[in-house]
Amino acid sequence: MTGEFSTGWLSLREAADAAARATDLIDMLPAGGALVVRDLGCGTGSMARWLAPRLPGPQRWILHDRDPALLAYAAAHVPPAAADGSPVTVETVEGDVTALTPADLDGVSLVTCSALLDLFTADEVRALAGVCVEAGVPALFTLSVVGEVHLEPPHPLDAEVSAAFNEHQRRETGGRWLLGPEAVGAAAEAFATAG
Repeated sequence: MTGEFSTGWLSLREAADAAARATDLIDMLPAGGALVVRDLGCGTGSMARWLAPRLPGPQRWILHDRDPALLAYAAAHVPPAAADGSPVTVETVEGDVTALTPADLDGVSLVTCSALLDLFTADEVRALAGVCVEAGVPALFTLSVVGEVHLEPPHPLDAEVSAAFNEHQRRETGGRWLLGPEAVGAAAEAFATAG
């Protein structure tokens, strides 16, 4: 994966990201017993901060990111307790999330990622779907760019700004063509194709 993200920038967007998350998806997550959640591209750990206190039972979060500074920050800021007061523990894995294998998901109850899919290529999304399906692990992927930008207040240049943003999201970087706004469709297709 490419790209550098600062804790400051990620912290600035956390409240808006939390407000945008679909809480009705929580009811579809695995229930009962201890959970092991592998959070891909965890950044500062905002997914764990949002989701862990909403789920009951003991939880072990495996925070996976290629940036050691973000991993350290995320591990230090995960809530200590689940919705019912059960303990939440954390471990970190430093590495490229696109190299994930089914063996990496052994014992994992749920794979999550947030604001990450648009940074993948089509091949990387297909590989990730294949890994999750082969391992038999459900996935909760949220907050992905979908190509719709709404700016307030409206301005005559909104369409141009939106088009420029979408083009930036689907850019070539390091020999990789990022999916940007096509990521959600590509992920849905990849999971359907993988069964």
